[in-house]
Amino acid sequence: MNSDLVSRNRSAELFLLTKNSEKCGIFELELDKSVDVDVLRSAVDEAVKRLPLIASEMVRSGEEFYYTKNNRPVVIVREDGLPVLGTEQTNHHAICLIVREKTIIIPFHHSLTDGVGMERFIGTLMYYYHTALTGSQIDPESVRINDCMDHPDVWEDPFDHFYEVSDGSGNSGPMHPVTDGLVLPENEGEPEYRRFFMEIDTDDFMRFSKSEGTSPMIASTLLMMHAIRKEIPDSDKPIAIRFPVDIRHHLGTEETLRNAVLMKPMRYTPATMDSLSFREQARILRGQLDDGTAEQEIKGSVNGFIALMNQMDEQGTMEKKRAFLRNARKPDTTAFLLSYVRCMWPEEVQRGICEFGAVDLEPYLKINIWAMKKSFFVDIIQPFTTSRYVEAFAGQLKSRGITVSWKEKELKLPDYDLDGLMDNIT
Repeated sequence: MNSDLVSRNRSAELFLLTKNSEKCGIFELELDKSVDVDVLRSAVDEAVKRLPLIASEMVRSGEEFYYTKNNRPVVIVREDGLPVLGTEQTNHHAICLIVREKTIIIPFHHSLTDGVGMERFIGTLMYYYHTALTGSQIDPESVRINDCMDHPDVWEDPFDHFYEVSDGSGNSGPMHPVTDGLVLPENEGEPEYRRFFMEIDTDDFMRFSKSEGTSPMIASTLLMMHAIRKEIPDSDKPIAIRFPVDIRHHLGTEETLRNAVLMKPMRYTPATMDSLSFREQARILRGQLDDGTAEQEIKGSVNGFIALMNQMDEQGTMEKKRAFLRNARKPDTTAFLLSYVRCMWPEEVQRGICEFGAVDLEPYLKINIWAMKKSFFVDIIQPFTTSRYVEAFAGQLKSRGITVSWKEKELKLPDYDLDGLMDNIT
């Protein structure tokens, strides 16, 4: 095993020591033409040169986890099965690529990076794939172009030190939504996950959002809140959601690919909001989000997160850290999580993508929305079998003149070799 440790990854422990840590997520791209594997191989190699953290290997040293450089190529396979990440099948990478005709599937483990980091990697990957495949020269815009340098900022740890805050807030651990929020009744049973894929017409949805004076993200959030309210009309509990906020800009670590996302709550309170117009409700949600994402609030929350990690360090052994995390993290009363990303890739790259989605498992309804040139691509993943919330959400869209289609898609996620990681100590 490579023992050249680059840096410790404390935030990875939350994804390596908690329940279902062996489960990975996937990104999935459906292209308009069959995938050229040779061109894809070249594109992966170029993207990794610019974003080398993506090709790093997670190793255990004593009771801690570290990134280490892994110079073996990221694996590309043609098969129906899912390789186990972190094994010889994937050259011990926490990522690989699977090609199926017009589809590229990219499994990854969350200890490697977050969704923002993966989106940056995929944008760069597809830029190189498109330019090599077509021979065209296009403006890279926000793409990270390979300049043959190993950029230290990519490895930078946003949780390496406390941040100065003016009000002394953020010393009690990560924020959680209201504890008396509505819990979807289907969440009470054993998880049985389903995945639904939805496509929303961009022009229709943007027209509606603008007419209500709000953003697509707030509009999406509120429409699902309305859907849940319609399905469960007798509850007076707030419908609490979590929204993942990319905190890189707030902390001055814009280039890092390490996990740098905090969850911020928003809530729909029936007693005060039922009688308001959609525009007024949207304004309330926007105010909640703005209050939770002010720079001082973000830094305070990060300080609380760092304090939690410091307490975890004091536990000493992996088993004690596991027990600490089980007790320190409160039960999640979130009705759903909504993740919204505007893929800032060159237009020529976006035109070749027919579908784009991301899937991982959460103990509540999860909505991933990817805004691209022609469509909003939506993955809805839920730990129960009924489709009533998906149907209600689609109904809310259609009632506002928005063209939408949805279907159930395969939900098949790979595993990570967690046992191998725990057993192999440098």
